[in-house]
Amino acid sequence: MLISSVPANLNSVAQITLNGIAKDADGGEISITLPRCTPPPVEPVIDVDFRPRQGGLPERRPSLLPAPGDLSVTLSVTDRIGVGRVGFVYGVSVEASSSPTGQSFSFPPLVVKISRQRYTQNMAREAWFYEEMECLQGSAIARCYGFFGTELGNDVRIGLWDKDEESDDEEEYSPGMEPVKKPLVGPYTLSILVLERLGGRLPLRVFMSAEAKEDMKNIYDDMAELGIFHRDIRWANFLRAPASPPGLPSLPSPFQHRTYTWRVIDFDNSEKNNDEIETHQFSYGQYMELIIINIPYGYPAEPWE
Repeated sequence: MLISSVPANLNSVAQITLNGIAKDADGGEISITLPRCTPPPVEPVIDVDFRPRQGGLPERRPSLLPAPGDLSVTLSVTDRIGVGRVGFVYGVSVEASSSPTGQSFSFPPLVVKISRQRYTQNMAREAWFYEEMECLQGSAIARCYGFFGTELGNDVRIGLWDKDEESDDEEEYSPGMEPVKKPLVGPYTLSILVLERLGGRLPLRVFMSAEAKEDMKNIYDDMAELGIFHRDIRWANFLRAPASPPGLPSLPSPFQHRTYTWRVIDFDNSEKNNDEIETHQFSYGQYMELIIINIPYGYPAEPWE
């Protein structure tokens, strides 16, 4: 593998080969190759009655990325980080990286979010929001190196899916968002998001710092500028920005013009709308208050409680 000090662009990778999650019919370990996919557009929520935004729905900001790259990257899963309603999150190591044009890039520590068996469309929705918020990647949200997917034959077994038919992880349930279910007979679709690895969660049993409160508010102000409402504002979805090195340095917010210590994750339940910024601020302020009040008691209150 060529080693480079040049960081990969968010669209440098054309294909991922993933090791460590799949077996063949005989129980042997196999690699899964997933080409880069374009997520389908998410339909915006348009309100014509209650305080619609002046100027209408915010348009997607032009991408600042270069032409898509042609890297093929091999990843191997390492440690399990978490599990949610839509997928499983694992740390990964970069085993190999190659390009027909001979380009080479470096990557920060990465994770993969692996879709549950019936939640491929939900993960595609989350991928769309990462693309929609390209200008916030590396500042308010994690850097996303792409959405990748492939259909699997009936002879491929994904061990993570073994209990999916009977378990939906009630802890991660969010009202108002039902899964777009895939058939439970093959072929199945496996999809992943490749993201930069973030740090730990907000500490419990201590008062939330003024810096963290300001970061949280400013991050949601940034998203409101783009017309995006998180709809999953909860303690578990705030992670510390990665340490640099080995991670990449934080970028300044394009709206607040400062860097943040914290990041927001999980966007499969988000929406893009034409609400006024003040409406966004009122809505997220209520959920923020629920988090702030309960953190000193060691209780990560959920938004549906």
